[in-house]
Amino acid sequence: MQNALENESAFLRLFFAIPLAQATRESLESLLGHWSIHIPQIRWVNPSQLHITLHFLGKTPSTSLPLLREVLEQTAQTHSAFWACLGPLEAFPNRTNPRVLWVSLKKGAGEIQELVGTLTRLLVERGLSTREERTFVAHVTIGRIRAAVPRPMIRQLLEQPLCPEPSPFFVDRITLFSSTLTPTGPIYRAINEARLSPPTSTEPKC
Repeated sequence: MQNALENESAFLRLFFAIPLAQATRESLESLLGHWSIHIPQIRWVNPSQLHITLHFLGKTPSTSLPLLREVLEQTAQTHSAFWACLGPLEAFPNRTNPRVLWVSLKKGAGEIQELVGTLTRLLVERGLSTREERTFVAHVTIGRIRAAVPRPMIRQLLEQPLCPEPSPFFVDRITLFSSTLTPTGPIYRAINEARLSPPTSTEPKC
């Protein structure tokens, strides 16, 4: 993919992520549509922007884009594509004091952790980022609590299984995104992507 933003700005707000498969996004879109009606106090993420963040760079000089593309491609070359499956709902910082709602992964989290390890190492080696102090947790952010929500309502939501359960999705690429903040929420735009190496197994299992 050709770089679309290199000359637009001296600085870009960037992050690396795994985009979700269309079928997975559509499954979550159905759930988010239902929840947004019953719990409007939560700012639900636009389904078209759902993803798994690998590394958030933040404000970055556009002159760093060639090196970031190199890191993206090297990371992809050293990891194979794999199947992943979404798991139960969780909350940051915890279920007792939830501020962010997210969907966990019951399959694929280990492979994503390895991707993050390689990506972070290459970024640090090139002076493009520092190591995260927080432990990485593979997840899909789906909502942010912006007003008082009754605790029993949140507790009930977190205890519900995803229904219908999203089908397994194939992770075959990683993407460098830009993020533009607007009053109605961030707008994400893919700058570059790199395909992972061929998978060792093509059977979708969860």
